[in-house]
Amino acid sequence: MFVRVVRLRGEGFKPTDHVPRFVLGQSIRRRPPSTTAPLVAVLRLVCELTEALAAFIDSSSLTSFPTIRLEMGLMFKVASWNLNSVRSRLTHVTTWLKAREPDVLLLQELKGTEFPSEVFQSLGYESVAVTQKAYNGVAILSRHPMKTIAKALVGDDSDSHARFLEVVINGIRIVNIYLPNGNPVGSDKFAYKLAWMDRLNQQMIRWKQDDVPTLIGGDFNVIPEDIDCHKPSSWEHDALFQPEPRARYRAMLGMGYTDAFRSLHVGEIGHFTFWDYFRQAFQNNRGIRIDHFLLSPMLANRLEGCEIDKGPRAQEKPSDHTPIIVTLSDLPSSPHVRALPTVAAKAAC
Repeated sequence: MFVRVVRLRGEGFKPTDHVPRFVLGQSIRRRPPSTTAPLVAVLRLVCELTEALAAFIDSSSLTSFPTIRLEMGLMFKVASWNLNSVRSRLTHVTTWLKAREPDVLLLQELKGTEFPSEVFQSLGYESVAVTQKAYNGVAILSRHPMKTIAKALVGDDSDSHARFLEVVINGIRIVNIYLPNGNPVGSDKFAYKLAWMDRLNQQMIRWKQDDVPTLIGGDFNVIPEDIDCHKPSSWEHDALFQPEPRARYRAMLGMGYTDAFRSLHVGEIGHFTFWDYFRQAFQNNRGIRIDHFLLSPMLANRLEGCEIDKGPRAQEKPSDHTPIIVTLSDLPSSPHVRALPTVAAKAAC
């Protein structure tokens, strides 16, 4: 949960005045003690803010109560993780879910037709999966009701690969993709990768034209920039690093989608989501960033954070990928803004 002060002004107030840090320009994040008491938690936070401001005014020379605007809402966390076999990594993912408690988890590379939905349901997650024997496979877990929209990417009725899943959760279109690897370069697999990306780009154009906030997440199998790999020369012959898929990825950004992680970590090096199993790649951080979240313009202004959790990659028998988590506020693009009650209201708290 968060309460963010977005305006604080009034006669006698100067920006340099000492105001409690959690009052001015600071987000307060707290998880409600239970899903049945979010309003109580919000009111408690408002009371704390009111009390702090009252103390500030009592000790200052302000001649009038400042005008204060608050945004209130809940944090919404979506994670993505290529498991490289849900059967082999079931304990890994259930342990991680208990520890991190995301609202939504996108899974890729399930590698099998059976999906353990009952296990996730026991943890409070409903699920939907698109599976395929031995290869591919995607699933979405959610702690909130979700509506399944599509289980295949439009544009090629002959494509039977389990690589795409589109749902709506809390008014957000959430799309889970496992984009083709494409190796070796120059093969039919590489042509399939490019054609799949072209189909996705066309669908993203259509999504952007409607009024539904959209998140596309998953394993893109694209290294967007040189800084997204430890050593570019080691990948120059790999399909993930070729100019054609990279150009298509840039086209996605060019149409207005935001790379959530890179937008918050501009120019930073050493951030990866995949490390090979060989030659101590993880221990030496010789990795690549190929798992991404792309946010439509309507959703990008709700971006609060994006992190890569390297912990699961350090465990025994891990996936070669690690989770990436995006945090969104539940405020719409034109936030409903509430005014803080007057100091006298603290008596009611």
